[in-house]
Amino acid sequence: DAEAAMQALSAAGERPFAVERLVAQPQGIIEAAGPGGLTVLTRGPIEIDCGDRVRVFQVEHGVGYPWHGREDRDYAGSILVMIDRWGKLVVINRVELEKYLKGVVPCEIEADAPIEAQKTQAAAARGEVLASYGVRHPADPYDFDATQRDQVYGGITKETRHRFSRNDDLV
Repeated sequence: DAEAAMQALSAAGERPFAVERLVAQPQGIIEAAGPGGLTVLTRGPIEIDCGDRVRVFQVEHGVGYPWHGREDRDYAGSILVMIDRWGKLVVINRVELEKYLKGVVPCEIEADAPIEAQKTQAAAARGEVLASYGVRHPADPYDFDATQRDQVYGGITKETRHRFSRNDDLV
């Protein structure tokens, strides 16, 4: 129906665009192995409080680029495991904004860039997050993906504390 309406509007000289939204939460069964081999089956999302660190194995990165591959990555905050709108398993890192930026900036600018350039990158990345929050992925269970489509995010694995100011603030 939406495509037919868009075609009709286009034919009338209008410039319509579609806005995706999630109509129903995707469903599926998630099987997880816990401590001691305990297996858990659940329909809903699984949230794991990571505390300081949790390792996610074989995270795919760089899709469509020469550096495409998989690597183990560490994350802080919490991890949400759920089914996405295509019925695939998705792992989401829930993390505070400043912690998120510490995993973005090292992926978006050269490691040996001057500290002021890194701070500028952090300010630009922060602005991008605040301007795009709730807008880019309204039909997905996450706010941003960790790729070049949004901002490359590598979690704790990509953080390098020495790159920022003495008190560890980005800006």
